[in-house]
Amino acid sequence: MEFTKQQLIGFLGALVLLIGVFLPILSAPILGSISLLNNGKSDGLIVCALTILSFILIFFNQLRLLWLTGGLSFVLISFDLYMVTNKISQTKAEVAEKLQGNPFGGFADAMMSSIQLQFGWVILYLGCIILLLTPILLNKRKIQDQIYNSEDDHQALNQTRNRVVGDLYNYNEIQHAEDIKMKSCPVCSKDIRMTAIKCKYCNSMLE
Repeated sequence: MEFTKQQLIGFLGALVLLIGVFLPILSAPILGSISLLNNGKSDGLIVCALTILSFILIFFNQLRLLWLTGGLSFVLISFDLYMVTNKISQTKAEVAEKLQGNPFGGFADAMMSSIQLQFGWVILYLGCIILLLTPILLNKRKIQDQIYNSEDDHQALNQTRNRVVGDLYNYNEIQHAEDIKMKSCPVCSKDIRMTAIKCKYCNSMLE
């Protein structure tokens, strides 16, 4: 079974998204690296399910539905990113407020500063964007096919028109050639056209 270029691009997007689920999205002291799959929520499993569904849709060439799987994944990942960044900001603010004037405050600030977002977010978003672009590429290809078909129809119409004009021209040429053929009038022996039914010289009717 051969896949189209759009299907191959869709497969790439789904694969990138699936890989991103297992990559680190956050690093924290003691906890280490955290991925979307092991962050203690079911979001990673949902994205995995959407990715598997995307593979199935691409296999059966239902690329328009990638708007649904890619869009839901994008929204879910964006929500998780917002919650993570918001939680980090709130935690840093609370720690700074509680440990203000505490001799261990600097140590706590250093630990909070070591909490960083990781490159997994980039891979996740990249996979979503590729999935969302795949239906657009499909629509672009259909528009190109329609343009090519229109051009082919226009060319065929021109060829038909040229053929009809050519046939009419040939017919007129034949008629003109018939008209200029001459014969002798059987009564006055003058030269008259082959197609004449009456002699223009003696007004004799010809058979």
